[in-house]
Amino acid sequence: MKKYYEVLRPFLKPFLIVFLIYGFSMLSVWRSGASFIDDRGRAIFGYAWTSDFNRYSSTAFGLLMNANDRLLDISPWSQILAMMILAATSVIITYILCDKKIKYLPLVLTAFVGLTPLAIECWMYKFDAPCIALSVLVSVIPILWWPKEINKKSVTKFGVVTVISMLVMWTTYQASSGILPVLCVYMATKDYLKGENCRDIIKKLALSVVFCVIPALLFKFCLPEPEKSYRNNEMISLAELVPGIWNNFVAHLTLMVQSLNIWQKILAVLSFGGMLILVIKNYKKKSLVLLLAFLVAVPLSIGAYLLLKNPPLTPRSLVGIGIAFVPVMIIATKNIGKIFDYFCVGPSLVLLYSFIMFVLAFGNGLADQERWANFRVEDLIGGLSKLYPDKEEVSRRIIQIDGDIGMSKVMQHVADEYPAARKLVTIQETGLSRASWGLTKIRSYYNREQSFEENEAFDAHCGPEVNKVMRNTYYYTVRDNGEYICVDLK
Repeated sequence: MKKYYEVLRPFLKPFLIVFLIYGFSMLSVWRSGASFIDDRGRAIFGYAWTSDFNRYSSTAFGLLMNANDRLLDISPWSQILAMMILAATSVIITYILCDKKIKYLPLVLTAFVGLTPLAIECWMYKFDAPCIALSVLVSVIPILWWPKEINKKSVTKFGVVTVISMLVMWTTYQASSGILPVLCVYMATKDYLKGENCRDIIKKLALSVVFCVIPALLFKFCLPEPEKSYRNNEMISLAELVPGIWNNFVAHLTLMVQSLNIWQKILAVLSFGGMLILVIKNYKKKSLVLLLAFLVAVPLSIGAYLLLKNPPLTPRSLVGIGIAFVPVMIIATKNIGKIFDYFCVGPSLVLLYSFIMFVLAFGNGLADQERWANFRVEDLIGGLSKLYPDKEEVSRRIIQIDGDIGMSKVMQHVADEYPAARKLVTIQETGLSRASWGLTKIRSYYNREQSFEENEAFDAHCGPEVNKVMRNTYYYTVRDNGEYICVDLK
């Protein structure tokens, strides 16, 4: 035990530093106690993830974390654990890319791994957050065994660790599938910058491709297809492969750019310029190779979603985007020492601070959104209870709700200042929507035995011809056609 402690002790301080950055960023989210989308269902039914794209590792990890055979809401511990896992990930990346040393400026910059505005969606979840963080960690672990030279022993170790790690990733959160390929590109670039033989570097890259493809094929062809899925996983046909990948990349890149406000865009450009200056200054002609690696890494970070015919353009799909930028920052800053060098890093630190401020503001907005949603649900439930007090009658009736409650005033202000908030607060979060998770509270949290239809055919049963108005208030109108109770939100 003492031996392991001596090995881990140098990493304790770096771990605590980056964990404090992550933890401070998430304070308002943890304080809000808000349940985010799927959390509402898992908190009362306790189901795991095996039916969601074969996420067996998520299920095993979640049940182990709960020490129970059903999931329970144990937040904020689950979200704190997610940040601890991210902190460990940051330390590993810093250690490897800084030539097995911990340098604190690069370490701080690794916080971009988890704190890009869209990736924040991953850490809003009470249940999914630690599982997603685990998928990021296992995608990083193989670089600890990146072979120094091509021989049977080193290649075998790297191959075994990679295959196992990638199987865990594929059965945890597939949006992380681009992280390890990106890191392999940067590890090869790092070898080149150190003057290693190009033939050996190409061999390492070829082996890493093989070791990444094997678990992907095992996941695709050896695990059963889920009986039902809320998302189309059809892949792009070979005939449309190149334009399809390009269109998917452009769509994700557009989503990322649209998530930044004007100041963050300016800071991002200045940050890129500062890093470019440092790279050129430190690596001269070889800097072109690092720039090429970056250009490859950005689309590669999207992972398997590039190959889908209709990829989910959700914020959490870009969980790996920070990995495309962080290695360049580490390589550019690991040997700085002059005042001018720190001046070049300044925009990156200010941009990181801006991202942290966004998370804090969004967490407070999320708390107010929860307050607003609870008020609207309870107002409607109270009105319906007075209109239909007979429980037997209620159980025979079906409710359809048209519209949603929109953003609360606080969340609206956050969204006005930070466009990323508009991407994160979807119809699932604005409450009382036809979408499944928007209806979860009114359907399941108030012990009201009544059917709520969530299909889009509102007009089929609740069109304008249903003119029997039962109740008209400031916030909603209730109409009745004998079978359906029609609620029009205002």
